Amino acid sequence: MQQQYSLRRPVRTAPRSARLLVVGLALAAGCTTTYESAPPGVDGAIIHQAPATDAWHIVVDGVAAGVLVRFEEPDTARFLYSVRNEHNQDLGLIDADGRAFRFRPHGEPEWISTGTVLEGALEILGASAGELAPVPLTELRGVSGDER
Repeated sequence: MQQQYSLRRPVRTAPRSARLLVVGLALAAGCTTTYESAPPGVDGAIIHQAPATDAWHIVVDGVAAGVLVRFEEPDTARFLYSVRNEHNQDLGLIDADGRAFRFRPHGEPEWISTGTVLEGALEILGASAGELAPVPLTELRGVSGDER
């Protein structure tokens, strides 16, 4: 009886989990995913600029309780009034139809009255009576790009 010898050397193979890891890494390295997001309709958005044209102090009990600023689009009849407190923070607005809206934190503006501009400004400030006193725009902070 003769003994048979094989001339082939034994082949060592990597464990199956190591081979799967290498294949998985090779596939992941070849994939690239990109994601872009934009608000719906942003391509069709039209930006209108309305510079400040007039301003008044809202005087309640002899003290300036806030400021009323009129913004108007050039070459159109479109305008609105911004009602601000003594710290120049927007509290609400009054549109061309006399509707007064008070801004609500983390919510939609609240329609609080319809009437004259003075009535709307007083409602937004929470005052019952007052008057308007003209003020030059140059004296106001944060209007028409002037951030003193």
